[in-house]
Amino acid sequence: MHHHQLLAGPRGRRVLFELLLATEPKPAPSDMGRLGQLLWQTRVDTKSDEIGVAERLAPEILATEIKSSPLPGTVDEQVLLQAVGRAVDAAMYWQLPDGIDRLLRREIVREALHDVAVLVADSAAAARWNDGFDHEQQVWVRLGHNWEDPAPYAAQLGADLGRLSRWREAFVTYDAGRGGDVGKGYDTRFFTGTWWSAPLQLGRHTSTKLGEYGATGLWWQEDSFGCECAELVEIDVDFGARIFTIHGESGWVRLCRDYPLDVTEDKHSSWGPATARNGRWVMPDWRRVSHDFDAVYLTVRGYLGTAGRVVKIEDRTASMIAGWAPGDTYWLRNCAHLSDRRSRWVGEYASGGELVWREESGG
Repeated sequence: MHHHQLLAGPRGRRVLFELLLATEPKPAPSDMGRLGQLLWQTRVDTKSDEIGVAERLAPEILATEIKSSPLPGTVDEQVLLQAVGRAVDAAMYWQLPDGIDRLLRREIVREALHDVAVLVADSAAAARWNDGFDHEQQVWVRLGHNWEDPAPYAAQLGADLGRLSRWREAFVTYDAGRGGDVGKGYDTRFFTGTWWSAPLQLGRHTSTKLGEYGATGLWWQEDSFGCECAELVEIDVDFGARIFTIHGESGWVRLCRDYPLDVTEDKHSSWGPATARNGRWVMPDWRRVSHDFDAVYLTVRGYLGTAGRVVKIEDRTASMIAGWAPGDTYWLRNCAHLSDRRSRWVGEYASGGELVWREESGG
């Protein structure tokens, strides 16, 4: 992964900042370092939709503090894993970005993160971020708050074609009924519509194995619900399954151009305030995509460099990757199946408040 991709994406920049917060010198493990104290004093880390929350801290001050923070000699894989997790969980496409995200997109702050981006991009801990889809590395993560309430087993992973058709028709009907007037602007006090562009509620998604750390779906979830129990179910993928891989912006642009679906009326009041853009929005028509591909895979690199960023599709249309997580594969057709190879994992809170996943003994 090139360091420029990390700096281009809101989630990539957040990873770099979260890594600095985790590794900066502290008087004691439970204490905050200089960056952490700066955020606490100004409260810019608040998940707030107040426009002025980011202005409590001047970007010049934050940039100076970032440049003066010592970089770790090496990047620890688990520390980076957790930094990605915090960045993913902080994603918000249904309201204004939080104060940290708004500060990190300022040019002076992005420039200050350059050396951190180079360190991470060149590290062994990030080596898997470039990996394409691997048939033998797919698992379904069955999450729950305890062992009595995990998600029910999936009867099938692929989307039902009838449901795909009804989903598409609902968008077309909604857009026609609303009239498609985007010149009216948006009101930041009100957020409506569905904010995701992943094929959620159509088919199940699988995660990518992470060796001793289990799978991406354990550690990385947008809008997470704090689950602490999980069963990892290995997946058997049909030979010849057609997988579309999104490595970055160009992959998403291709899907939106080849299979466009106008979702302006549904996304305008969520994506508009989240990105400060007023215009027409499109996303892939998953029903049409399913004619040519069985699943869509988003690489870690693709997510960190593109998710949450306005992606220009045509002169007057744009789109956004929202509702995904790094390493997700969404199945549009039934070419993947649950196996009987399973393991149990539990999340335990470490002294610093981080949720750490480990495989249950005998799992």
